[in-house]
Amino acid sequence: ARISTATFYKWLCDDVFRAEFERQRDKLMDTAMGVLIRNSETAATALAELLDHSDARLRRLSAKDVIEYCLRHRERVEIEKRLDAIEEKIEGMAIL
Repeated sequence: ARISTATFYKWLCDDVFRAEFERQRDKLMDTAMGVLIRNSETAATALAELLDHSDARLRRLSAKDVIEYCLRHRERVEIEKRLDAIEEKIEGMAIL
């Protein structure tokens, strides 16, 4: 945009500018995530194929990545379950 950082932060104080900036940023992120999601199967397949590579170091790094991704997914699922349970309790308390 060829503006100074100070100008940008000044503009962020304007509610209308900030709302539009956030809307455009969210739109850009949604587009980027769409590209990543569409290519995730190809990426996963490529990573899985590296598990059979002749280079032992590459096989180890690939195996480590696969395990780490699986553990992170498992952690997210568990956190979501816990948050859902907390939200249900909070909603139940609000009714009383």
